[in-house]
Amino acid sequence: MMDSVEAEARAREFITQRHSRVKRIFFRTMYRKENLWVLQGEVKFKRAFFFTVNRSFEFRINIDTGEMVFYGENPLSQLEAKRKAISLDIHFFSFFAACLGLATTLGGFLFLQNKIKGESE
Repeated sequence: MMDSVEAEARAREFITQRHSRVKRIFFRTMYRKENLWVLQGEVKFKRAFFFTVNRSFEFRINIDTGEMVFYGENPLSQLEAKRKAISLDIHFFSFFAACLGLATTLGGFLFLQNKIKGESE
């Protein structure tokens, strides 16, 4: 008889074999249904150098035999993808604003320094 910890380990092993460049596996829910463990969550894996994919998954494993009964993946919903894109836009804007503020401050400092040098000569 398989416990929840072993079911989670089998699910991680299966997902890691399916996607060789897994960055994160997150289990949202895990419950027992008849003679199955049902695990649901999200997997994030790399497709290319900078390109990552987030998908939701469902994994079902037989408690008695330890065999995988079902595995399915779906892209994250449009709402979740949009929320993550907005989050990235906010981070980029914050970084850009910080760089712009630093450049403005540095430019003002250099201007004043040159003005002081010009007055002292």
